[in-house]
Amino acid sequence: MCKAGTASFTSLTIYGYEACALATEALLRWPAALSHLDFDFGRFYRNPHPMTYAMFTSWLLPHSSTLKTVSISYLDQMYPHANDDIFDATLFPYLESLQLSRHAFPLDLHFRSCDSKILGPSVRRFTWDFTTNDSNSEKWTAFGEQQEQWLAALVAAAAEQKAALREIAIMFCPDPWDLEPEWGYPWDRMVRLRDGVAAEKGIVVSWDEPPLSREAWLEQVERGQEEHEHEHKHENEHVTRTGSEMEPAASSTMAASSENEHEFACLEPFQPDGDIRDYFPPRVDKTQ
Repeated sequence: MCKAGTASFTSLTIYGYEACALATEALLRWPAALSHLDFDFGRFYRNPHPMTYAMFTSWLLPHSSTLKTVSISYLDQMYPHANDDIFDATLFPYLESLQLSRHAFPLDLHFRSCDSKILGPSVRRFTWDFTTNDSNSEKWTAFGEQQEQWLAALVAAAAEQKAALREIAIMFCPDPWDLEPEWGYPWDRMVRLRDGVAAEKGIVVSWDEPPLSREAWLEQVERGQEEHEHEHKHENEHVTRTGSEMEPAASSTMAASSENEHEFACLEPFQPDGDIRDYFPPRVDKTQ
């Protein structure tokens, strides 16, 4: 196992990680002075071992006087995390940039008191990562009202604490397929945040280029609505037409049924010791 504080490297980039927590602690404490950490588990459900931001905080404490940038992707989704789990940037006086995954926060998102620990004394840039690196991208609805309000609360906390935060970056690139009008355009919320409370507090908000411009999104939504209305109209016409065609067929079936009943009507009560053929009239050949 790596002996703590003996390695000379100062930057560590990891992708597709699957080792256990004990090995992770040894790895992060191996360098004598770590300045930059980029820790990415890779695929969304790759790492089978439970880890938390609190654990990473503890493992990185030996580098509190040298650490400048930290990026940690989503933690394992198979294990629930504590409601107060967050990376404590206040323990790293020289940390300037912090990137955390949205997927390591509670699903029912609201700004917790512990979330203000993101605001370390030197953290000027916070990046909120919505990516999954899985077979499917994040959902179009992943950035909604709760996410906008959470970032607004972070901005307010930064202003109240006179924190160093000057920039918020949003990593968000969802699948632009099968969009519903009521979902809205997520970047409208980002623009509102940027031009509203963030601008008032002197904080810049940036994001990835959207996969669809607002104009293209409107066109796709309108086209989808037209196609849906056309399909709905076609289905109604088909149901009406099918119902009309079935009425005469049903009448014919009932007539045939009545005729068959007449042909095979039992002439008299059946006696167990008789021949069953004696109780029905002979079948008439209608082809003659």
